[in-house]
Amino acid sequence: MTPFAGFICAVIAAMLLKQPRSAVIAVLPAWLAVLAFQTWGIGSGRGVSPPSTVHQAGYWVVQVGILAFTVGVATQLASVLAARDPGFAASTDLRRQYARAIVANVIACAVFLYLAFFAFRSTFDPGSVAHHSAQGSPPIAGMIGILVLVGSCAGLAIMRFVRRRGSTAPAQAIG
Repeated sequence: MTPFAGFICAVIAAMLLKQPRSAVIAVLPAWLAVLAFQTWGIGSGRGVSPPSTVHQAGYWVVQVGILAFTVGVATQLASVLAARDPGFAASTDLRRQYARAIVANVIACAVFLYLAFFAFRSTFDPGSVAHHSAQGSPPIAGMIGILVLVGSCAGLAIMRFVRRRGSTAPAQAIG
């Protein structure tokens, strides 16, 4: 759940703020709320993984990694968008943009959590410990979310590298 929420929040914050640091600041509150809700859900036996998962170091290492890739997507996408619109920062009220980004992220996460835990309850709430994954492995949706997050971060990094390399290349002599 946190990879999809991180990706959605990163895209929203980057599109609204177009400033890397500002995008990260706007992403953190909503992502941390989703993490808290997910951890509570797994810990109380409502997840695919067993409740003991949240007490293992591996769970928290994965969450730190997901947060790192979320921050990566937010900063890189904001940088790409800022390069396309260099006058944006000078023409906007930063406080208003922060408020819009945070409100949009909170709404997006609320909708996401509603869909994950209430609209598709039978998928995300196995109902008893007997249905938990014995190995504590993440659900397929979580794995897909991680792939989307890592793939988009890598794609944006490549895009920024190519753009930066192209802008610093010496001019070719025509002749």
